[in-house]
Amino acid sequence: MTTEQKELVKQARNAYLRQWRKNNPEKYEAIKERYWLKKAAQYEGERKEGERNDG
Repeated sequence: MTTEQKELVKQARNAYLRQWRKNNPEKYEAIKERYWLKKAAQYEGERKEGERNDG
């Protein structure tokens, strides 16, 4: 696959996802919320692990 083809694929994927997010705002918000809850839990776990190693 050439660089030009990769760019076309990227543009097509981005356009599709933009349209999907526009058509499914409640699903998109739920996905974002799950993502950030997971990241917060990960961060909290890393923070607690760091506290255990410091003591």
